[in-house]
Amino acid sequence: MTPPTEPLNRAARRADARRSRADRSRTKRAAWMASVLLAGSIALAGCATTGDSASGSSSTSSSSTVGSSASTITDAATVSTTDATTTAETIADTAAAAQAFLATLSDEQREAVLYDYDDETKTTSWSNFPVTFVERAGLNLADLTEEQQTAALAVLESLLSDEAYETVVGIMGGDEYLHENSSSTEESLGQYYIAFFGDPTDSSAFEVQFGGHHLGINATLDGSADSGTGAITFAPTHLGVQPAVYTTADGTEVQPFDGIYTDAFAFFDSLTAEQQATLTSGDVSMCAPGDTCDFSTGSGLTGADLTDEQKELLLDLIANWSEMADAQTAATTRAEIAATLDETVIAWSGETTYDMTTGDGINFSISGPNVYVAFQAQQGSAGADVDGVTTSGWGHVHTIYRDPANDYAGSVTQQAATGGMGGGSGAPSRGAPDGSSGDSSSGDGGTGPA
Repeated sequence: MTPPTEPLNRAARRADARRSRADRSRTKRAAWMASVLLAGSIALAGCATTGDSASGSSSTSSSSTVGSSASTITDAATVSTTDATTTAETIADTAAAAQAFLATLSDEQREAVLYDYDDETKTTSWSNFPVTFVERAGLNLADLTEEQQTAALAVLESLLSDEAYETVVGIMGGDEYLHENSSSTEESLGQYYIAFFGDPTDSSAFEVQFGGHHLGINATLDGSADSGTGAITFAPTHLGVQPAVYTTADGTEVQPFDGIYTDAFAFFDSLTAEQQATLTSGDVSMCAPGDTCDFSTGSGLTGADLTDEQKELLLDLIANWSEMADAQTAATTRAEIAATLDETVIAWSGETTYDMTTGDGINFSISGPNVYVAFQAQQGSAGADVDGVTTSGWGHVHTIYRDPANDYAGSVTQQAATGGMGGGSGAPSRGAPDGSSGDSSSGDGGTGPA
């Protein structure tokens, strides 16, 4: 079914605005993307020199390898000059990029990166924890050659809008920043894996899974969907950040979640005092990344309590997770969420002003029939302390996006976490990166401090 014209036009206008901002900052972005990725393991620093390496092992850093990788990463950072505009284009482009990546791999590597579409591994191989605490599916980018790494990043670029890709690279750069500058002894910081569930073609369903510490993208693309235009969902996906603000070697300040914070406070500030009181007296629900979830709504402000303008601001906030691809996919997902927005409950706790110099950050949840978003400030650095840089509260955040009606596009059901997915009983038995238990301060199975 073709999505309504007005949501598509609205999403297209929003995508045009995002592309305009991205075009203005493209040269600067390419520079900092190169600088943040060149320093360590994801930065090709420890990559293998042949196409025969197996997944699962970390490599040793090499300054000569880093130096030779600069032009490659810069090229990878600037491949995407415009976003795809339709679902079919995104599916076709991502499938083509995936096939190009697979063509660079050895038989052993292809076997390691490809899974059956309905393999339940997809539900237990993503987490907020570093890769040494929760085993990821697929291939570690640190074990790949420069050519293979560039091809892997091209899959992400084909899948994501410019804005979403920038957010993801900012998250990865922050983890590498921790690896280079923090007191953490966790050597796997900055390492990320890629896997495919199903055959990546434009005529069948497949999932792209990409992630590591503070990142877990699960994007299901289905070119055979009944709509005729295909279908894409990012449910479930985990985006985290630590630190919230950091400076690259060339002096560029990076703030991966600035867009999310801006949208969150735009929504909050649009509310009346009475609405804010209802919002902040509600129950903020939390589900751990990679774990099962009961999608409880609890009490709070409902979509039915909002004006049309406030509803659009709420949808703009949700879009940071649900609308990470093209304009048509964004419009379709937005319309589905909007259809049950009156039944959706929003709750908020923490600060009421976007000012990272005060307080301990914010927590909020958005829970309804077609959307679940949880945003939680972590009260602890998990041992990743950096002098003069905030790595707790505002500076350490976990988020989760899920669709209670369509997680994994209905292909599998989320399995209970094993080996630690963050919080409560899911904490890793071997301890968090700082040697602590890794238990969530929320006390209700929250997303944990890692």
